[in-house]
Amino acid sequence: MKTLFVTASGTGTGKTYVTGALAAAFRDKGLSVRVLKPVVSGYPGDDAEVTDTAILLKSLEIEPTQEAVEACSPWRFTEPLSPDMAARREGRSIDFGALVGFCRDMQGGEEDRLLIEGIGGAMVAEYRGRLAALDAARQLERIGAEERDNRAQPVRRDRDRHMLIRPFLDTLYRPRQENLAPPDAATLVCRCEEVRAGEIRKLTTEQSCPGPNQMKTFVRCGMGPCQGRLCGLTVVELMAECRGVQPSEIGYYRIRPPVKPVTVGELSTLKEIEAG
Repeated sequence: MKTLFVTASGTGTGKTYVTGALAAAFRDKGLSVRVLKPVVSGYPGDDAEVTDTAILLKSLEIEPTQEAVEACSPWRFTEPLSPDMAARREGRSIDFGALVGFCRDMQGGEEDRLLIEGIGGAMVAEYRGRLAALDAARQLERIGAEERDNRAQPVRRDRDRHMLIRPFLDTLYRPRQENLAPPDAATLVCRCEEVRAGEIRKLTTEQSCPGPNQMKTFVRCGMGPCQGRLCGLTVVELMAECRGVQPSEIGYYRIRPPVKPVTVGELSTLKEIEAG
């Protein structure tokens, strides 16, 4: 069995689409293929159809049943955070030895190809964390702005070096337009508010809705529990397609805290903070 490990320079670069495309291409050549995404965060337990795991399985024409999902992605976490943080939120941890052992066991299978989608942007995330820590230290008056900038300079240089390949990957592996802007009017775009692609197109063309923030006032897209994390990019792509412009000209949701639902009980436990 030949194993391919798919990673990238950052999150959101299309690792899942690349892995799925490779799997489909190998299958079309008559090879037997197995796909793995061992660790998944931001996994909605009640709807496997919209997950990265489902995309990988469907690339091999496998339905995302509970058994198939378990075999592809054994470590699944609800919160859309880094896997270690998402695991801690659930009172769990990721046993790295078990994770490596699982992947090695899969290498002993009978398939011709094993594709493993791994973490994306590990080094970039580390550099961004260092920059955030330096700025936090400045805001806490532990260091001055000049020291922050001096210490941040080599970190930014290393971060930018790791990001050099991203424009190439974004161009080479851009998802198909039908994946970005679903052509079927019945496709569910906003799961939280049950808004479909046809409604987005109709409001954009017939009501001249100018952007995703205005779309909220019509159909509450992006105002549900996920706060637009799942529907935002699709809404932008649909509106850009209808208006014949680039997505960057459409804009994106204005994200306001809290970025996830917070109960009154959680708010009541916060320490009182004096206004600055």
